[in-house]
Amino acid sequence: MAQNDLDQRHLETLDRDLNRFSALEQATAYAARPMMGLGVSLVFILLAGLVAFYLFGQTGNTLVVVIAAGFGAYMALNIGANDVANAVGPLAAIVSTFDGNQGVSAKVGIPIW
Repeated sequence: MAQNDLDQRHLETLDRDLNRFSALEQATAYAARPMMGLGVSLVFILLAGLVAFYLFGQTGNTLVVVIAAGFGAYMALNIGANDVANAVGPLAAIVSTFDGNQGVSAKVGIPIW
């Protein structure tokens, strides 16, 4: 351990550097979080295409089946998202009713759990 490691000025510099790394880490997490869903979706679509390719092998219409499997996986994600969206509206109305509000209004805040 060096003699000046516990010097007050050295510790202040170290704290500043650590705060910069902490801010960089927070900014990276903030920027990367929205892309996580997109990445998982793309992996799912590619996995569906690879499974279709593996199952159909070297037949004449393999390319068409792989593309259809990719579109099918994409549509499955869209249908699932639509189901969630259709369930959130009534759920927000129920939460608003039992939260002690005056009743169901045209605009209800959706709680973030």
